[in-house]
Amino acid sequence: MRRTILTSGVACLLFLAGCSSAPAPLASARPKEHATVTKRDGTVITGLIMANSAAGITLQGSDGANQVIASDQIRTIEYEDHSAPHGGDPGGD
Repeated sequence: MRRTILTSGVACLLFLAGCSSAPAPLASARPKEHATVTKRDGTVITGLIMANSAAGITLQGSDGANQVIASDQIRTIEYEDHSAPHGGDPGGD
């Protein structure tokens, strides 16, 4: 009985330690979503998100080439809004 409690306690601690060290994603974007990244030096890069993590983001440009941008180089990320209706007046008149 004592061994079971000890084993369960150790397993629980290992689980919690693993959760705290997992890197958080840079943003909540799904891969293949369109984004525009503005780097700290002012460079603007647009493309499809191929991967993202706390370390950075990988965008695929219109030429098919992937570009990896480290998170410490990123000023802003803007995601294309797919929820807005296409065509028509957003004002309703």
